[in-house]
Amino acid sequence: ALSPGYTSDMACFTGWAKALADNGCSAFYTSGMFADYPPGYLYVLLAMGKLASLFGINLLSFFGGVFIRLPAILLDAGLAYVLYRAAKDALGKRGAAVILLLVAFNPVAMLDSAAWGQVDSALAILLVLTFLQLKKERKLAAAALFGLSVLVKPQALITGPVFALGYLFPLFDKGKGWRLRNLADIALGAAIAFAVIFVGSLPFKGSQDTFFVFRRMFETATSYPYGSANAFNLIALLGGNWVKDTTVFLGLSIRQWGSVGILSSLAATVFAALRARKRGTLSLPLLAALFLTLVFTLGHNMHERYLFPALFLLLLALPELKDKRLLHAYHALSATLFLNAAAVLLCVFYGEYNLIGEMEGAVRLFSLLGLCSAG
Repeated sequence: ALSPGYTSDMACFTGWAKALADNGCSAFYTSGMFADYPPGYLYVLLAMGKLASLFGINLLSFFGGVFIRLPAILLDAGLAYVLYRAAKDALGKRGAAVILLLVAFNPVAMLDSAAWGQVDSALAILLVLTFLQLKKERKLAAAALFGLSVLVKPQALITGPVFALGYLFPLFDKGKGWRLRNLADIALGAAIAFAVIFVGSLPFKGSQDTFFVFRRMFETATSYPYGSANAFNLIALLGGNWVKDTTVFLGLSIRQWGSVGILSSLAATVFAALRARKRGTLSLPLLAALFLTLVFTLGHNMHERYLFPALFLLLLALPELKDKRLLHAYHALSATLFLNAAAVLLCVFYGEYNLIGEMEGAVRLFSLLGLCSAG
């Protein structure tokens, strides 16, 4: 928390907290201020803005900067506790305590929340809870949590195909009655996820159209049309960091190559799912971590922190599979993501937001390390 944080993110969060506390939710998106987040985490910022006003905390002060980062830091602790509880029955108290310590002292989590000032722990804990509920066959609760995770950060949708597999695979397990029940689960689950997003965004509607939140999510998703936006992945390794995704490379645009990478990632994940299901070792958290990692590595328009939830989905899979290789993957991905995020944050401290120019050699080297870790 001694770090001033990522300048633009901290400015957004403090400005949004104050605007929400002063003017409420309905005018937020029509006030003219820059606002590229969906409503999910804005409720937290509303509460922080109200508390800051109540206790006379200047959000632009040093203490104000620490204060606005406090929810994300607490969510890191909550994430550690959730994974501890999830592991306790299978691994015992000692094994679960190791998981707790691995999460609580993960350098990427501390960098992301306390030093950077970002809120990726909010997305991570929601996705962990989503797949935890799905593993327990509580599909409606899982759908509600998934909808909430999308409302917090739309990149939760990257895990959508794996989430859908949790509903689709049971269709092939038992007889007609079971199949009808699971079809009902699919329909109701989709309705619940949609309802959470829709109802959760209503206080922010104001004078906007009814489905404004979906339009804003799409606008945000397409607002960085670059091969890579500081993500150390294959596209960055090939020189595509902050290069327009319409740039042609070997006969296709970077966007098209990225789409090929995403479709290949989906095919590989489905193949792995079918193979694991046949062997009786199917783990949806592991598949979600795999798909996130592959999309981050091979896809376009990736930011440096999109890999973050994959780390903790790996740990969620550990108790059910008891495979130590998951710990190796956790450490490797943590190390490369730390290098990625730390490089970006360090450059921001020196006024350079895009890792290009003199940093290009380091970007390619770290991207190569990232590809090795993903492999």
